[in-house]
Amino acid sequence: MDFSVLNHRLSGTLEWYTGITNDVIQWVNLPSSAGVGGYYANIGKVKNTGVEFSINGTILDNVNGWTWDMGINLYANRNKITELATGQERDASNAWFVGHSINSVYDYKKIGLWQENDHYFDILEPEGSNIGMIKVKYAGEYDENGVPVRRIGAEDK
Repeated sequence: MDFSVLNHRLSGTLEWYTGITNDVIQWVNLPSSAGVGGYYANIGKVKNTGVEFSINGTILDNVNGWTWDMGINLYANRNKITELATGQERDASNAWFVGHSINSVYDYKKIGLWQENDHYFDILEPEGSNIGMIKVKYAGEYDENGVPVRRIGAEDK
Protein backbone atom coordinates (compact mmCIF):
# COMPACT_ATOMS: atom_id res chain seq x y z
CA MET A 1 0.00 0.00 0.00
CA ASP A 2 1.38 3.37 -1.03
CA PHE A 3 0.15 6.70 0.30
CA SER A 4 0.82 10.39 -0.19
CA VAL A 5 -0.66 13.39 1.62
CA LEU A 6 -0.09 17.14 1.99
CA ASN A 7 0.47 17.67 -1.71
CA HIS A 8 3.08 14.85 -1.85
CA ARG A 9 5.17 16.31 1.01
CA LEU A 10 4.54 13.20 3.09
CA SER A 11 4.50 9.78 1.47
CA GLY A 12 5.19 6.19 2.33
CA THR A 13 4.58 2.52 1.80
CA LEU A 14 3.43 -0.42 3.87
CA GLU A 15 4.35 -3.86 2.58
CA TRP A 16 3.63 -7.33 3.94
CA TYR A 17 4.95 -10.53 2.47
CA THR A 18 5.07 -14.28 2.93
CA GLY A 19 7.39 -16.48 0.96
CA ILE A 20 8.22 -20.16 1.00
CA THR A 21 11.64 -21.21 -0.21
CA ASN A 22 12.17 -24.81 -1.25
CA ASP A 23 15.60 -26.42 -1.52
CA VAL A 24 17.42 -23.99 0.80
CA ILE A 25 21.17 -24.36 0.33
CA GLN A 26 23.12 -24.06 3.59
CA TRP A 27 26.49 -25.11 4.97
CA VAL A 28 26.11 -28.45 6.76
CA ASN A 29 28.59 -29.06 9.59
CA LEU A 30 30.21 -32.47 9.84
CA PRO A 31 31.87 -34.10 12.86
CA SER A 32 35.59 -33.38 13.13
CA SER A 33 36.25 -37.09 12.57
CA ALA A 34 35.01 -36.70 8.97
CA GLY A 35 38.23 -34.92 8.00
CA VAL A 36 36.40 -31.95 6.45
CA GLY A 37 34.42 -29.16 8.13
CA GLY A 38 31.27 -29.63 6.10
CA TYR A 39 29.63 -29.13 2.73
CA TYR A 40 26.80 -27.19 1.06
CA ALA A 41 23.52 -29.04 0.69
CA ASN A 42 19.77 -28.70 0.39
CA ILE A 43 18.54 -28.57 4.00
CA GLY A 44 14.79 -28.24 3.36
CA LYS A 45 12.04 -25.61 3.24
CA VAL A 46 11.84 -22.22 4.98
CA LYS A 47 8.88 -19.84 5.34
CA ASN A 48 9.64 -16.10 5.55
CA THR A 49 7.06 -13.59 6.76
CA GLY A 50 7.68 -9.91 7.10
CA VAL A 51 6.45 -6.35 7.10
CA GLU A 52 8.13 -3.17 5.93
CA PHE A 53 7.04 0.40 6.56
CA SER A 54 8.68 3.48 5.09
CA ILE A 55 7.74 7.11 5.40
CA ASN A 56 9.33 10.00 3.51
CA GLY A 57 8.80 13.70 3.98
CA THR A 58 9.90 16.95 2.45
CA ILE A 59 10.87 19.24 5.32
CA LEU A 60 12.04 22.18 3.20
CA ASP A 61 10.84 22.56 -0.36
CA ASN A 62 12.98 25.01 -2.33
CA VAL A 63 13.46 27.51 0.51
CA ASN A 64 16.16 29.90 -0.74
CA GLY A 65 17.26 27.16 -3.13
CA TRP A 66 17.36 24.46 -0.43
CA THR A 67 15.34 21.27 -0.40
CA TRP A 68 15.52 18.88 2.54
CA ASP A 69 13.99 15.41 2.33
CA MET A 70 14.00 12.84 5.10
CA GLY A 71 12.90 9.24 5.31
CA ILE A 72 12.75 6.33 7.68
CA ASN A 73 12.34 2.63 7.04
CA LEU A 74 11.24 0.05 9.61
CA TYR A 75 11.05 -3.66 8.92
CA ALA A 76 10.72 -7.05 10.56
CA ASN A 77 11.34 -10.49 9.10
CA ARG A 78 10.68 -13.87 10.68
CA ASN A 79 11.71 -17.17 9.19
CA LYS A 80 10.77 -20.67 10.22
CA ILE A 81 12.00 -24.04 9.01
CA THR A 82 8.94 -25.94 7.79
CA GLU A 83 10.66 -29.13 6.66
CA LEU A 84 14.14 -30.63 6.79
CA ALA A 85 15.41 -32.51 3.72
CA THR A 86 16.27 -35.48 5.94
CA GLY A 87 12.62 -35.86 6.96
CA GLN A 88 13.57 -35.48 10.62
CA GLU A 89 12.21 -32.83 12.99
CA ARG A 90 15.60 -31.70 14.27
CA ASP A 91 19.28 -31.54 13.41
CA ALA A 92 20.90 -30.50 16.69
CA SER A 93 24.46 -30.50 15.32
CA ASN A 94 23.51 -27.69 12.91
CA ALA A 95 20.89 -26.08 15.24
CA TRP A 96 18.03 -26.64 12.77
CA PHE A 97 14.62 -27.45 14.22
CA VAL A 98 11.32 -27.65 12.34
CA GLY A 99 9.08 -24.83 13.55
CA HIS A 100 11.99 -22.60 14.62
CA SER A 101 14.16 -19.96 12.95
CA ILE A 102 16.97 -21.10 10.68
CA ASN A 103 19.21 -18.90 12.87
CA SER A 104 18.23 -20.51 16.17
CA VAL A 105 20.68 -20.49 19.04
CA TYR A 106 21.02 -23.99 20.46
CA ASP A 107 23.03 -23.67 23.63
CA TYR A 108 22.75 -23.68 27.40
CA LYS A 109 21.14 -20.74 29.18
CA LYS A 110 24.01 -19.10 31.03
CA ILE A 111 23.04 -17.80 34.47
CA GLY A 112 26.35 -16.75 36.03
CA LEU A 113 29.54 -18.29 37.37
CA TRP A 114 29.84 -21.17 39.82
CA GLN A 115 30.79 -19.98 43.30
CA GLU A 116 32.27 -22.02 46.15
CA ASN A 117 29.03 -21.97 48.15
CA ASP A 118 26.69 -22.95 45.29
CA HIS A 119 24.50 -25.96 46.02
CA TYR A 120 24.83 -29.11 43.91
CA PHE A 121 27.93 -28.04 41.97
CA ASP A 122 29.36 -31.56 42.31
CA ILE A 123 26.11 -33.15 41.09
CA LEU A 124 25.18 -30.82 38.23
CA GLU A 125 28.42 -29.91 36.51
CA PRO A 126 30.21 -32.22 34.07
CA GLU A 127 33.47 -33.87 35.13
CA GLY A 128 36.43 -31.50 35.08
CA SER A 129 34.41 -28.36 35.79
CA ASN A 130 35.73 -25.87 38.30
CA ILE A 131 34.51 -23.06 40.51
CA GLY A 132 34.51 -19.87 38.43
CA MET A 133 33.32 -21.59 35.25
CA ILE A 134 30.08 -20.61 33.55
CA LYS A 135 26.98 -21.78 35.38
CA VAL A 136 24.13 -22.99 33.17
CA LYS A 137 20.48 -23.49 34.00
CA TYR A 138 19.42 -26.99 35.02
CA ALA A 139 16.12 -28.03 33.41
CA GLY A 140 15.87 -31.51 34.88
CA GLU A 141 13.97 -33.10 37.73
CA TYR A 142 14.81 -33.25 41.43
CA ASP A 143 14.44 -36.16 43.82
CA GLU A 144 12.21 -36.13 46.91
CA ASN A 145 14.97 -34.30 48.86
CA GLY A 146 15.25 -31.51 46.26
CA VAL A 147 18.54 -32.82 44.86
CA PRO A 148 19.08 -32.84 41.08
CA VAL A 149 18.85 -36.36 39.62
CA ARG A 150 21.46 -35.97 36.87
CA ARG A 151 24.33 -33.85 35.58
CA ILE A 152 23.73 -30.97 33.16
CA GLY A 153 23.70 -32.27 29.58
CA ALA A 154 22.15 -31.88 26.14
CA GLU A 155 18.63 -32.07 27.68
CA ASP A 156 19.26 -28.62 29.21
CA LYS A 157 19.84 -26.83 25.89
